[in-house]
Amino acid sequence: MATRTATFSDIFAGRSLICTWTGLLNGDNGNAFSEGSIYSDRSVQVLGTVGAGGTISLEGSNVTTPTVNAHWFIMNDPQGNALTFTTNTSGKAVLENVRHMRPRVTAGDGTTDLTVHLLLSTTARG
Repeated sequence: MATRTATFSDIFAGRSLICTWTGLLNGDNGNAFSEGSIYSDRSVQVLGTVGAGGTISLEGSNVTTPTVNAHWFIMNDPQGNALTFTTNTSGKAVLENVRHMRPRVTAGDGTTDLTVHLLLSTTARG
């Protein structure tokens, strides 16, 4: 189990940000993206090989410093469906506005190798 570090791409002069975690294997999680609550709109896309029995979720936390898995909960789309994926997916909107977000692979096999793209944007004018 490893914690994978995200890369960030700022687009549209700070109004949108893409957070990408790559190389997520069975048992891995992404490092927490913090202070994303300033972005009013969020969507997630999962790509790669899920593997036999593979599952990946987008998790959130409002704990100041989440240090254990119990501090995290699985986030939902606007229809109330858990953002847990067992196949590659098209984009899904993220309902909750939380302080910290991360992907976590909770099952898979030796072929599991996933990339998660989290797009965050705001309509704030500055």
